[in-house]
Amino acid sequence: GVDTNRNWEVDWGRKEKDYDPAEEYPGTAPFSEPEVRLILGVARGLRPHVWLNVHSGMEAMFTPWDHRAEVAPGAAEALRILQTIHKDYFTADCVVGSGGKSVGYLAHGTATDYMYEVLKVPLPFTWEIYGDMKADFHDCFRMFNPLTRQHVQEVVNLWLKATFRLIELLPTHPAVAPIFAAPAASATPAQQQASKTTTAQPSSSTPSSTSQPTSAAGDTTNKGGDQEPTVLVTNPVYRVTSGPLWTNLGLGAAGVAVVGLLVYRLVGSSNWGARWFRLSRVKSGTASGSRGGLQLV
Repeated sequence: GVDTNRNWEVDWGRKEKDYDPAEEYPGTAPFSEPEVRLILGVARGLRPHVWLNVHSGMEAMFTPWDHRAEVAPGAAEALRILQTIHKDYFTADCVVGSGGKSVGYLAHGTATDYMYEVLKVPLPFTWEIYGDMKADFHDCFRMFNPLTRQHVQEVVNLWLKATFRLIELLPTHPAVAPIFAAPAASATPAQQQASKTTTAQPSSSTPSSTSQPTSAAGDTTNKGGDQEPTVLVTNPVYRVTSGPLWTNLGLGAAGVAVVGLLVYRLVGSSNWGARWFRLSRVKSGTASGSRGGLQLV
C-alpha cells in the first residue's frame, strides 16, 4: 500500500539507500491518494496556524524538516514551544528536534514538511506518542500500542497534558500572538479597563487573602462598604479572548472524544471491526513495522 505520509509534494519520491517499498512506498505521484487530497483540501481551506501529525513508534516531538537533518529556517520558535512542553512533562526518553535529524532517518514527501514549506503553517509538528522499543520487530501491535488499560490511560493522560500545554503556549509564538492581541486592541477604553480586572468571589467557608483589600495598617476589612474588591489579571493575552477560545476548544475536544469512543466501541467490540483493523494494518504497511499515524489539522 501507499504510505500517505510520503505522498506529499515536498521532496516527493526521493529514496534513501535503505528504502523499502513495503515500508514507505510514496505512490505513483504526489497527492495520488484520495485520503491525502482530502486532508490537503481541508488544510487549504482552513489555512491553520498549527498542524499536529500524530504517530506512534517512539516517544518524540518533531518540527520540520523531515527530509533534511536540520531544523527548518524560521522554526526556532516552534522548537522552543516543544522544548517547554518537554521540560514540563517529559523525560529524556522523549526526543525533541527536527524529524530528519532526531528520528534516525530522512523521510521524503511528508505532510509536516509540506504544511511548513508550501502552506506556510508556522507551527507544524509531528508527535510520536508511544513506542515499545523492546518489542520484537514482528510484534507490530506491541511495538505501536500500549497493551493494558492502565497503560493506555497513562499515555492518553500524558499527551492530553502536552496538548493543552501547547494550546497555552500558542500566544507566545510571534505568528499567533497578533490574533490574540487584536480583540484587545480593538476594544473600547471601557472594555479594555473591564478586561484588566475580574471580580474576586470570596469563599463562603474559608476566608481568602484576595477576597478583601488590605489597608496600609494591615486591616483586611472592606472599608468601601458595598464596593467589591478586584484582582488584576496578569496575562493580557487572555483578557478578551479566553472565554470564546476555551469554549470552542472544549466543544471541539468533547466532539473528538465522543467520535473516538464510538469508533473504539465499534472496532473493539465486533468481529468485523477486529478483522477490518488487522486487514487495514496489513494494507497500510504497518504490519511490517512502519510507523502508523493520524493526521490532525
